[in-house]
Amino acid sequence: MAEVSLSEKLELIIGILDQCKTNHSWYVAQLAADEKRENTLRHELEGVGVDHRKPPGYKERARIATELQTALIARRLSKDYVALNEPVVDFLDSDIGKTVLNQLRQKLGETRKVESKMVSRKFYRRQTENTAPENPEMKKSLDKLIRDWKRK
Repeated sequence: MAEVSLSEKLELIIGILDQCKTNHSWYVAQLAADEKRENTLRHELEGVGVDHRKPPGYKERARIATELQTALIARRLSKDYVALNEPVVDFLDSDIGKTVLNQLRQKLGETRKVESKMVSRKFYRRQTENTAPENPEMKKSLDKLIRDWKRK
């Protein structure tokens, strides 16, 4: 499985938060449309529809009732999704939420910049001379510490 980079994770978080706001506004508009549709269908059942006619007959009433049921189900789903996204949208619309989202976008840019530098970097072997005097006792002690640490 491929490793997901930190910038991709940050991008996903920002995308989720932005999608929450988009979904919320869409479902609010859909809720309003569903409520208008429900109201229109109720008027048709009363018989004060577009044509100001008498109350509908059995077949027309059944058709309107089926449409009303569909509109009510759609309205309920829209209402549920609005309620579901409301807390996140309220947070994102607050001063703290706006600051957090802007900071995340800034950090995403900084992370991408660092990641792009890491892709093309090269390492060269460097020859250094150890100027410290050789101490066999300290060398044994260090080797023992390294072995003990590796065992843990």
